[in-house]
Amino acid sequence: MDKRLNALGLAVATALTAAQGSHAADLETQGVLQIAQASAQQPQIAGNTLGSIEGRVQDANRAFQLNGALITVEGSNREARTDRSGRFSLVGLPPDNYRLHIDYLGYRSQSVEVTVEPGGKAQLDIGMEDEAVAMGVMNVQAIRDIQSRSLNRQRAADNIMTVVSADSIGRFPDGNVAESLSRTSGVSVQRDQGEGRYINVRGAPAEFNRVAIDGIALPSPDGGTRAIDLDTIPTDIVASLEVTKALTPDLDADSIGGHVNITTRSAFDESGPFLRANVGYGYNELGSGDNHRLGLTLGNTFADDRIGLVVSASHSRTERQTDNVEHDWTEIDGEFFPEETVFKDYELTRERYALSGRLDFRVSERSTLYLSGTHSKFVDDEIRHATEFEYGGYAPGSTPDSGTFEDVEVTKELRHRRVENTLNQLAFGGEHRFDRFDVDYRVSTARAEQRYPKRDYLEYTLNYNPDIDYDWRNGNSPKLSVAGIDGLSFAPEDFEFSQYERRERSSKDREHTVASNVTVPFQLGTADAEAKFGLKVRRKEKSQDEDRFRNRSQPADGPEYSDVIRNERSNNFGYRLGNRFRKNTFDRYADIYRNDPNYRARAGYAYFGDFKAEEDIYALYGMNTFDWGATRLIVGARVEQTRTDAEAYYWDDDAETASLQEASRNYTHVFPSLHLRHEISRNLIVRGAYTTAINRPNLNQFSPYAEAEPADFEIERGNPKLDPTYAHNLDLMAEYYIRPLGIVSAGAFYKRLNDPIFEVTSNREIDGELWEVSQPDNGDSGYLYGVELNWQQGLSFLPEPLDGFGVFANYTYTESDADLPAGQGSVRLPGQSRHSGNLALYYERHGFNTRISYNYRSAFIDSVHDTNRALDTWWDSRAQIDLSASYQATDNFQLYAEAMNLTDSAQNRYRGDSNRVYEREKFGRFYQAGARLNF
Repeated sequence: MDKRLNALGLAVATALTAAQGSHAADLETQGVLQIAQASAQQPQIAGNTLGSIEGRVQDANRAFQLNGALITVEGSNREARTDRSGRFSLVGLPPDNYRLHIDYLGYRSQSVEVTVEPGGKAQLDIGMEDEAVAMGVMNVQAIRDIQSRSLNRQRAADNIMTVVSADSIGRFPDGNVAESLSRTSGVSVQRDQGEGRYINVRGAPAEFNRVAIDGIALPSPDGGTRAIDLDTIPTDIVASLEVTKALTPDLDADSIGGHVNITTRSAFDESGPFLRANVGYGYNELGSGDNHRLGLTLGNTFADDRIGLVVSASHSRTERQTDNVEHDWTEIDGEFFPEETVFKDYELTRERYALSGRLDFRVSERSTLYLSGTHSKFVDDEIRHATEFEYGGYAPGSTPDSGTFEDVEVTKELRHRRVENTLNQLAFGGEHRFDRFDVDYRVSTARAEQRYPKRDYLEYTLNYNPDIDYDWRNGNSPKLSVAGIDGLSFAPEDFEFSQYERRERSSKDREHTVASNVTVPFQLGTADAEAKFGLKVRRKEKSQDEDRFRNRSQPADGPEYSDVIRNERSNNFGYRLGNRFRKNTFDRYADIYRNDPNYRARAGYAYFGDFKAEEDIYALYGMNTFDWGATRLIVGARVEQTRTDAEAYYWDDDAETASLQEASRNYTHVFPSLHLRHEISRNLIVRGAYTTAINRPNLNQFSPYAEAEPADFEIERGNPKLDPTYAHNLDLMAEYYIRPLGIVSAGAFYKRLNDPIFEVTSNREIDGELWEVSQPDNGDSGYLYGVELNWQQGLSFLPEPLDGFGVFANYTYTESDADLPAGQGSVRLPGQSRHSGNLALYYERHGFNTRISYNYRSAFIDSVHDTNRALDTWWDSRAQIDLSASYQATDNFQLYAEAMNLTDSAQNRYRGDSNRVYEREKFGRFYQAGARLNF
């Protein structure tokens, strides 16, 4: 320990006093391998004039860089790994003759001899031959597509992580980042309208994950959560996805589930100019709506490869319909009866826009600067035709399975809602190599915003209350009928105006970051070691503003129900619900209601939905890495100090008054960690880790808002006294890398949680009175554990033509339990599915590639019921089968076709029991065909 502390102290002193030297120049050489000797002088250490080896590893054609190649000095414990530009360095080498072994999955290994002169640098330019090409199995493009780059980066990683390359993403019919991540081991997706939105890593809640683009943390556009809406980000701008499951001290600590890094392309990833383009067109089965997708990436290097510029753009649009029905439940004498049903018939249009760019500037041989930015926008424009049945009572003899609802209130509602989510990120940074240490730094800003430029509601109520007969033995498809009418379609003349409402809401989340790291290589006994330390400052500002306006009086020139419906039936899940509303209703009539004297703000909504919060995080870390041949040890710690300030309103519903409240919190946490990586053989790697992490409360939970109803002794409020959730994590992973390209891995993990956060309702004494209080609060503790299995392999060992088959499979099993606050028992963590996984079978030969994939996750809890745990809300299990096929017509041109949700799987939520359906949604099948260009 003393030696390590002394080494770290020496590293700090050296970092503050050393002078800048020169970096290895890039060599544009021909052939598979060329060795050049350089004469630049190196510093003398311990009486020896040391030298170095620096170089770059590319494919044999010099078309792209090989990231994650392992370069080993044979007969020693020295090892290096290439970065995204294919470069590596071995410093502090005594003058001698060395033999290097270069290994990269999917390519033939090489060995080369090189001489290091006293004080000199040996520079290498290495070209690797594709192993599959050499064996005549498949072409270069295909082998790259089957995760060659990602598996090598995963193998070379210090910690436990999963990497997915853009080539692999393109093999699945995924339109956004959430759906692509759901294909990876340990990651499940939560869907909205059939599309992936939030992710759960290893069964942890969505808020437990940190999401970044090129290492820059993303804020959340939704004011009510820290979770990132990943449906905002299309896959077309992505170079790779990295899911880190065991944090090193140089990563932000707020990643209990996992740290997801979305990397965009750099011009230095490849050699010379390149172009990627795709165009696709298709339709959606439900509603027969069109969908299209466009993407373009251009990149090149200039000024003798000193400047690199890459720009990516993407646009997609889909038009479709969704069938949705919701039921709420109540308990009567120990039995559960439906108390409300709402049919929601959606017509929607969704669009995604994205633009990203990166400028890299190699200022000198030792200094690189970069400027990068991304812009993503997601627009969801939907018309919702709703028919609501509020059941007043039950006829004698009625049971939960069948009977008659009495005195039913029937309401027709039109909602036009347009929501816009925007994510912007901009970063400037640099990397500099000095004689004895390296420095990197970054200044960045990120902004997320959610706006509702349209959110209008128009309601009409049936002028009588009918009785409805029901048969609820099939919870997915209960039978409802009214005597004397066609299904559930009532006469238009029997509906009367009820109300017009407009809602306005916006939320903003900004985060500004400054960070710097210093890396110092050194020797400690027989270990090749490295000290790394750094600091980071994050400043977050988040706010939400919501207002609601309502008019319950029909203006003289206001439209009747028959004026706002069109001659098109609403047949949600086969139920005959009458006519749909006109899509342009609000364009024609909204101003009539807004200009009416009875149009006014709803009391309270200008206050208790609003908050402002600031969160400052100051982080400092230090870590040491030690290499003993096949063994690598990383030990270190991170310290983060957090200060949060928030303001919101206390609203008294009876008095209709509001008062501004303020709250502050300051706390510090230490996050120690230890990682061990051991190569039993070149292809068999075992990893173990002990790490710690945190999940801070959502800022709306922390804010001191409150809505009180004194007449009922009820209050809903935030909780500025919330503690963050702190986790101790243990991980173990074994990985076997299969030649020429594949992996079999198995891992286990355990997370111990302190102070988990839940939204609960409990009875509290306030000023001598017993109130029913709903607010977030901390439970005592909890745990999450599981196992993770993964198998990916091309079956090239089979005889022709079966050698074109391959398998992509993973499975994750998790269990969890956490204490609810106030002694209300325990519950599984929200978002934790016991079983989740993927299975894909593909065939690739002679330019043809076909892949059928199966994705599954079992039931998971969504929310805890306020007062009755038997009515907790769960998402039911769901499976989806997708199909994709492509043909590589030329080296640069590919045709493709995709089909999603082939089995037309629906999505269910239920209350406590799967037969008590809370929500059922069906969105149909999606199809698309198109072409890709790759130059």
